[in-house]
Amino acid sequence: MSDNSIYSVEPKDVTPEIAGSLALDNSGGSVEGKGDFSAFVYLENRTGKSTITGRNTGSVGRYDFVALYEGEVPSDPNSGYLDYFYMAKDFSKVTSRKWGVGLTAAYVSYNYRSGKYVVLAKTPQTA
Repeated sequence: MSDNSIYSVEPKDVTPEIAGSLALDNSGGSVEGKGDFSAFVYLENRTGKSTITGRNTGSVGRYDFVALYEGEVPSDPNSGYLDYFYMAKDFSKVTSRKWGVGLTAAYVSYNYRSGKYVVLAKTPQTA
């Protein structure tokens, strides 16, 4: 899978096999490290459309994405989204969804150890 082809795979279709095929070979032993970072997500109304913005002060994972949901973020955050985009360091997208009540946005990252997506940050529901 080339670096550009990951963007043709929706987050809901990323499997541990796909993500693992891009992970570093861990046959040389374990590596431990520590670092600080902050992940942010913002949801705002721009000309009647819902706009989602993501920002990460650390390194952005290959499958990190920001998504827009109706209602609460589901327990499986790589499903049920209305719109999404894969992250770069700092990025915004005006979605095709109208601004309204009950929308939530989340910054979601793929956890290679568990083979699942985890929510790093989320917004409260719009009122």
